[in-house]
Amino acid sequence: MPELELYNLIALRGFQVCVFSIAIYFAFVAKKKGIAFLYDKRFKLNSDYSIKLVSYWITFGVIFVLHLGDEQINYAIITADVDYIFRRRLFYLVRVWIVLMFLTSVYALHSLRGCPFSYTTRLVYYLSMLVATISFAQFILRGYLHTDILSPVYRGFNAVHYFFLSITLLSYPVKAIYQSYRIRAT
Repeated sequence: MPELELYNLIALRGFQVCVFSIAIYFAFVAKKKGIAFLYDKRFKLNSDYSIKLVSYWITFGVIFVLHLGDEQINYAIITADVDYIFRRRLFYLVRVWIVLMFLTSVYALHSLRGCPFSYTTRLVYYLSMLVATISFAQFILRGYLHTDILSPVYRGFNAVHYFFLSITLLSYPVKAIYQSYRIRAT
């Protein structure tokens, strides 16, 4: 059991490092291209590259904002001076709502921009649906049925989720940096 908590912590810290490094990459992209392409409909999405670019940055922006808030909310709930069972129920319920807020925000922002989902956004979306499902199961099992039968699966899944989310989010910037390097080299 302690190994799963360690794996979860390592995966979470790795995810935080990935988010920070992607935010730095976004600062360079924003300086080079500006950020109007994300929200201004005058910039047409007429190529596969522009669709991937807009979709990726919308998804990353929502992840960045919600992850910052999620960490603070989780800490506030865990340290709250309330009944243990109520705190447990609140933790999992808020986790489900944050993931549902993420899914709704990504869909709404893509619809407002008129941009279809990229492959990366689809992967992140599907992973988030799994997180919402398993968090809801934990809400029922630990909050109301008082059983920890799914806890090892939940902890392991969280570690795997953060790992795959990090890999998925890093794939686009790494590919873009590699392609720009190849263009400069030739």
